[in-house]
Amino acid sequence: MSEEKRPHGQIIIIGASAGGLEPLQTIFSQLPADFSIPIVVVRHSLPSRPSLLTDVLGASSNLAVRTIKHDSFITPAAVHVVPSSHNVAFKAAEDGEIKFVLVEQERELGPTPNIDLTIVSAAQHFGSNCTAVILSGYLDDGTEGAKFLAKVGGTTIVQSPDDAQHDSMPLNIVWRDSPEHITHQQQIAKLLLDLEHRAAHSAA
Repeated sequence: MSEEKRPHGQIIIIGASAGGLEPLQTIFSQLPADFSIPIVVVRHSLPSRPSLLTDVLGASSNLAVRTIKHDSFITPAAVHVVPSSHNVAFKAAEDGEIKFVLVEQERELGPTPNIDLTIVSAAQHFGSNCTAVILSGYLDDGTEGAKFLAKVGGTTIVQSPDDAQHDSMPLNIVWRDSPEHITHQQQIAKLLLDLEHRAAHSAA
């Protein structure tokens, strides 16, 4: 098995767009500072404007919140925010550790940063250890990523459409992908804590 396809530790990818800030703040306010699974936040924004998302989430999060830099390592107990002007993928370093790769946005890929691209790349490296969370947003970014993730045995959590300010992104996954969990924003942190508990138990 090559380094690129070797299963690694757990990772969580959270995709959000319009209306996604409130559920993001709700989730991070409920997770404790020692929550060990690294989280990557992919939120649509205008590439021409500097994003304040790292600062905004840092104000409501018990976890460290940092903007992803090219070729940086994934760290546990942290929230990694994708910068507004790039997409983020993953690559295996020579020692087998996984790094972030910043990728210039291609217009045909759609919204920036692109949720599908990050989920697919994470699924390729982490396999069934990858969990995707899709929150409020327009259109259908995240749907193809969730379909790919299902093929490798990963888990998708979707904010309930009736709880989302803009329900297009959650609805598209509900209609096309049969996600494992559909729930209100107040319950998502509990699902992530349950995931962490199961992962720790299986590793013991």
